[in-house]
Amino acid sequence: VQPVDPAAQLEFEEVKGRHDFLQEQIQDLVQAEGQLTEVIQELDELMAQEFRRTFEAVAEAFEGFFVRLFAGGSARLEYLGEEGIEIQVKLPGHRNQGLAMLSGGERSLTAVALVFALLRLSPTPFCVLDEVDAMLDERNVERFGLILRELSERVSSALRDARERGDLHSVANVSTGLAAMAMLARDQPEAL
Repeated sequence: VQPVDPAAQLEFEEVKGRHDFLQEQIQDLVQAEGQLTEVIQELDELMAQEFRRTFEAVAEAFEGFFVRLFAGGSARLEYLGEEGIEIQVKLPGHRNQGLAMLSGGERSLTAVALVFALLRLSPTPFCVLDEVDAMLDERNVERFGLILRELSERVSSALRDARERGDLHSVANVSTGLAAMAMLARDQPEAL
């Protein structure tokens, strides 16, 4: 029989205490992982609901701006999940078609309708629109300008005009409900 180590009992209790402590830590971590998984699932559901709500609001505003910019027709945003978003438009007097079938001006105006919808729902302090009117005819430029003035109550914007030698037009929110138009001609730099 071998001699008994008198410190073995003390060493055993020390190791057992450390083991018990680590077991408690593992249980705490497993419990925290479960709670975090639940929170992540709840957040995923809330974000999905908020995305759907926001997407529906953007789609509704987009259709409204599209109808105003084209003086008729209809437009629809469709969420395709992982594949992205599809835009379907029906110009006045035409059948439903995708963006690829539209002319440059029609695509430009459709994009403007989407930008205006986003700005209406989530206004930014300032927006720069560079030569948006380049592909538009006079009638569409007038409708575009009218809506831009309305949006200027919430968003200050600057528009570089492709038609007027690249002059810079500004629609600024001077005070609540009051918009001011300003133009800086390229050939008048001293006006700065």
